[in-house]
Amino acid sequence: MQRTTLKKLKKRQDFLRVAKIGKKVVKPAFILVAARNFLSEENQTSRIGYTATKKIGNAVIRNRSKRRLRAIVRERLVSQAHPNIDYNLIARFSTQDYDYDKLIADFDDAIVEIHKQLDK
Repeated sequence: MQRTTLKKLKKRQDFLRVAKIGKKVVKPAFILVAARNFLSEENQTSRIGYTATKKIGNAVIRNRSKRRLRAIVRERLVSQAHPNIDYNLIARFSTQDYDYDKLIADFDDAIVEIHKQLDK
């Protein structure tokens, strides 16, 4: 598979589009949502966004949760990302305390499952 570059989702409309048309995989510590991004075919760019709402806790908890999700993406998604797909990782209440090895295993399962759903 060709290596894709991984950029950040920044605009609210991109997050809303992924939430509306994307496929979703729910795990105990996070929710992974992904959708095709319709960028130019030459670009071959995948984008990643992180969401942690006030529902999961205060700023310290939200930032810790996003840091853990970013670490997993650096470790796993960079090599597994498909071209022209936007990913959004949504933190859940248990993200900050979840065992890191289980978090990685859940992420690997989720990425395989989301790619199967998108390829249909």
